[in-house]
Amino acid sequence: MEEKSIGRFIAVLRKANGMTQKQLAEKLNVSDKAVSRWERDETAPDISLIPVIADLFGITCDELLCGERKFKNDSFSGDEEALSAKGEKQRRRIISVSLSEFKNRSIISCSIAFAGLIVAMICNFAFSRAVIGFFIAVIFYLVATVCHAIFVNKAFLSVADDDFSQTEIKQFKSSVIKIAEYIAALVSFLFAVSLPLVANPINFDMDAYIGILPVTWLAYGALYGVVILIICFAVCRIINLTLTKRGLLAPKVNSRAEHNLILLLICTVVLSIVVASTFGIYCAITDDGYWPKFADGTVFEDYESFAEFMEKDVSIAETNLNSDNANSHISEEVYLEYDDDGYVDPAPNTDEYYNIYISDYFEDSPYGIYDDYVRIVIKDADGKTVVDCIRKNETVVNIEYGDLENGFLPIKVVTLDESAVGQQRLMRIKTAFIAVYVIETVIAIFVYIKKRQKVGDKNTNFGY
Repeated sequence: MEEKSIGRFIAVLRKANGMTQKQLAEKLNVSDKAVSRWERDETAPDISLIPVIADLFGITCDELLCGERKFKNDSFSGDEEALSAKGEKQRRRIISVSLSEFKNRSIISCSIAFAGLIVAMICNFAFSRAVIGFFIAVIFYLVATVCHAIFVNKAFLSVADDDFSQTEIKQFKSSVIKIAEYIAALVSFLFAVSLPLVANPINFDMDAYIGILPVTWLAYGALYGVVILIICFAVCRIINLTLTKRGLLAPKVNSRAEHNLILLLICTVVLSIVVASTFGIYCAITDDGYWPKFADGTVFEDYESFAEFMEKDVSIAETNLNSDNANSHISEEVYLEYDDDGYVDPAPNTDEYYNIYISDYFEDSPYGIYDDYVRIVIKDADGKTVVDCIRKNETVVNIEYGDLENGFLPIKVVTLDESAVGQQRLMRIKTAFIAVYVIETVIAIFVYIKKRQKVGDKNTNFGY
């Protein structure tokens, strides 16, 4: 026969009324630890609290002190069963409410994370500040992560160990951790999508500091996002297995769900490999998005015609582009600043400036190219000055020189109008590859759904 006590009776009454230890403690103006000690029969309530507790649960002081209710005949067992059923219902309600509150708080974390991505987009597209936008977004992602960690801890504390069975607690924690993993994966995905702002191999020196194009952001964001989702899946899988083995989470008995998760991971990995291969083809075709490759340009086979073309006094206003469009294609360094006499101050007449050009083999050599958007000086392999001209043609936005063995010939010059055509061609290629990425993703999703349905059909037939 079960021993009767005040503490156990208080625990039964509290659970039957759907109250937690903390809620009861607040009503009695004591700590929840005091209530826990009462229910474990380590201490007893103060004598002054007996009438208050009895009145709170609708019993007499004698019943509370005896540790049981006074029933007549067979009504005891029926009433006890009713209390037990009521307590079970109240516990389920508390778990449901706690889980619902956690889901609502999770929306706050998601909103903070999405706000970070929106701010990054505004900084990039409206203000052309990609790097600043990235770091502001990272701050938002960190705040979202910290907030969600607090929400998870609060959810765990809302279901005390003394109020519910271990099975109920494990199931509740499993649900909370599952949602927390989804939120963590979402924040990680948004972080990966933001990475192209500072980790963009194509035109990094330009795009990362003055903003990147939507197409470039979409391509790299999708690639980084898929990679980070695979990592998140693997990490979450390891965490769940570890917690389940330690008995902290309820074991999963649904083999179908387990199979679907593995199938999803396989489809994601295959899709990532296919997308990465397609991206490699894009880089090979476009030379990593190098738009001058697709501009027609003007090719000069001799130095005289090149110098004559560069010294033509042509302004940007004479192009087919308007001024706003022109400014978007060239750097401010292209604009020439003339002195009072209408001439540009020439570069200093020293041998050092011949080694300023990008290529490494110009260092410590008597030959090379000097081009500061004002004056162009070219010395061939014999150290002979073959070009020395003032750069007056403001429409020139890109110059490609030949090999040193050929005296840097031929020389390809691209103007504003030609650059616009080249960039449009590159944009069409980018759009085509994005369409390919979308098609590959749709095919992967279709395969996953079909494979998942086959598994479901097999399980159904096995059940019959």
